[in-house]
Amino acid sequence: MRPADRAEIEALEGRPAGEFLTETIGGRSCVLTIRSEPMVLYGIVACEGLSGHSMPWLATTSTLAHDDLMNIMWMSRLQVDLWQRRSAVLQALCDSRNSFRREWLEWLGFLRSGHLAAFGAGRLPFDLYARR
Repeated sequence: MRPADRAEIEALEGRPAGEFLTETIGGRSCVLTIRSEPMVLYGIVACEGLSGHSMPWLATTSTLAHDDLMNIMWMSRLQVDLWQRRSAVLQALCDSRNSFRREWLEWLGFLRSGHLAAFGAGRLPFDLYARR
């Protein structure tokens, strides 16, 4: 897993990323393989208490080649468009330290809609993004 993705999960959850992924997301995720190797874990979950809102998520391996990452970026636009058909609002939390994720969310059409100065188990700054 990319160090930035791992740090973001651990800051939010206060436990190892692998434990969180196994317990919380494992059965509701999709795996993208490249050349028969699992490279991307992704999915979407409904936001509790917010009808019509869902939160997509994605984690990549640290060994993902640049060209493969560029292909995934283009495919993610198509995937987000499909998810948007089922949810009026897509939201995403982004660790303020993770500039690549912030730029990717903006490229996907998400707009920054809030800032949380001390959020999650790590009490670190996170930004909230939404796509309508």
